[in-house]
Amino acid sequence: MKTAHGRPWGSSSKRRRKVTLMGFPRRMQTPPRNRAVMAVLPLSIAFLLLFSAGCARFKGPPAGPPMSERQVEEALSGLQEQEGKVSSFYSRGNLLMKNWYAEEESGIVIAGSRDPFRIKIEVTHAWGQPILHVLIDRGKLEVLSFQESTLYTGDFTPEALSRFLPGPLSPELIWSALRGYPIVSPHRKVLSPEADRIELYDTGNEKVETIQFGRETRHPERVVMPRQQVALSFSDFAESDGIFYAREVEVDHRKSRGKLLLKVEKAVFNRPVPNEVFTLDKPPGFMVSRLE
Repeated sequence: MKTAHGRPWGSSSKRRRKVTLMGFPRRMQTPPRNRAVMAVLPLSIAFLLLFSAGCARFKGPPAGPPMSERQVEEALSGLQEQEGKVSSFYSRGNLLMKNWYAEEESGIVIAGSRDPFRIKIEVTHAWGQPILHVLIDRGKLEVLSFQESTLYTGDFTPEALSRFLPGPLSPELIWSALRGYPIVSPHRKVLSPEADRIELYDTGNEKVETIQFGRETRHPERVVMPRQQVALSFSDFAESDGIFYAREVEVDHRKSRGKLLLKVEKAVFNRPVPNEVFTLDKPPGFMVSRLE
């Protein structure tokens, strides 16, 4: 892996609109009332110009110089260390799903294992009635829709899962969001264009991941996956036996304009997950439908 440094992004210049004050013809007699209005107009515009000029001076703090080679290596090492610390987890909390026309908040219980990759999600109404059960197990996908009284089965693909969640999600994105910490994508080189930010590139020199670290927390607070057109935001970090995780994770799928907001109330890591957890039982009277 080669490590290089990019230059901080420069601030783009802004065009200012020209303000022109048009006078009245000399021969035109202006009533006293209109003269008062004319006297006010220049002051109003002058105030706006002064206010705009003042606002232009109040810019945010500069991004700062790019991270040094040592800082980049330490940041990547910390991410990979956290990635290797979790082999399984349980969590419960609340899930807010948004799309372009509606949003709905529900309860959620999650169990997951890394190797093999298995995820069980149970989404319920606030009063406990089940809405959706999702099982991803070694390349297979099963979904129990209680609203449709149907068990869907088929191969797991991000597109198949997007029938039930706002936008397609890859296994890496699913694990990052549910575990509460991002995965480092395979890459060939890393650039740091500005302070607290690194960009990962593949062998074809295509950007595969951008990670923004909190200036104070040093945790990865925002991750962008350009290929999937997905952004993840991590906040309200907690620690359990050396494992850091975000108690609030937002998944913003830009293409579908869908969002997921996961709020974790309780999380347990590296406890054995019985095989019985990763099963779905079809209730009586439910139909079975094949996912294409």
